[in-house]
Amino acid sequence: MCFSVIQVTVRSLGKDCYANVKSAVRQIKMEYSKSQIEQIIFKKFSASFMSDSKWEKMIDKLTDALDREVFITFKLVHDSKSYCYSFCHSDFKPFFAEPTVYKEVEWIEFPDKYEYYVSRDNRKAGTKIYDQNLEEISRALENIGKYELEYLDNSIKLYAYQ
Repeated sequence: MCFSVIQVTVRSLGKDCYANVKSAVRQIKMEYSKSQIEQIIFKKFSASFMSDSKWEKMIDKLTDALDREVFITFKLVHDSKSYCYSFCHSDFKPFFAEPTVYKEVEWIEFPDKYEYYVSRDNRKAGTKIYDQNLEEISRALENIGKYELEYLDNSIKLYAYQ
């Protein structure tokens, strides 16, 4: 079973991460049309590295190669907050994580540690810190394709725009 939306505020890499993605992003989505998103991208960035197909291929092949969910934080082009999410496969086109479309994602980051529920079936059991193997993620990404990556001390950041 894949559990995609995390319902807790997570501390990832020392930053608060807003985890109730669907409700938070749904509020933002009401504020931005497709043309407004395109205008923001045009004004803020000079390079684009990802397409819907490239996102979908990366997510599906990465989760297949690792044979498990992959935890990320991501930032939208029109928002200053970062959000938490976990993938077990790509969402339906054109969605990165419904209602967010791929075009809105500025970057994603794979942290080496993340906080998540001890039991998905019993959220009252609390959360714990999990490890994520960045070397394994890095090798898988290199085998999948060419991406604009930044290797940080405790994470790997994949850019869609710069």
